[in-house]
Amino acid sequence: MTDLAQFDTRGGSNQGAEIELKDPRDGKTGLGVFIKVMGPDSHKFREALLLGARKRREAFMRDNRNESTPQEIEEGQAELFAALTLGWRDGDDPALQLDGERVEFSEAAARDFYLEYPRFRQQIDQFISSVANFMPRSGTT
Repeated sequence: MTDLAQFDTRGGSNQGAEIELKDPRDGKTGLGVFIKVMGPDSHKFREALLLGARKRREAFMRDNRNESTPQEIEEGQAELFAALTLGWRDGDDPALQLDGERVEFSEAAARDFYLEYPRFRQQIDQFISSVANFMPRSGTT
């Protein structure tokens, strides 16, 4: 008999998983920088999607339009990923190095990071989109 709990994505999505950022020049070389994000089946993901939809609807009504600008799309994605980010680290240091400065994790810092570094934002998007990243690694839960 197959235990369907091995396919639980909600628990893993809520707990989050770490991605190691890759060098955008080759897409393969690990940078030793890790970001922990919640997955697509997490409660937070659904909350953030609803909040984003509400913001877009309010902007459309306010501005009498029916589609987002490219800037709004980019900002919405950065806000979504920032809401899903649980933390980051550079090796054992719980901060990132950006332009010679140590940047401690906060949702606002994550949003700024995702806006400033679109190639890393793309890596986060691809990681979150793969539900396998949030499933139990073995047949147990």
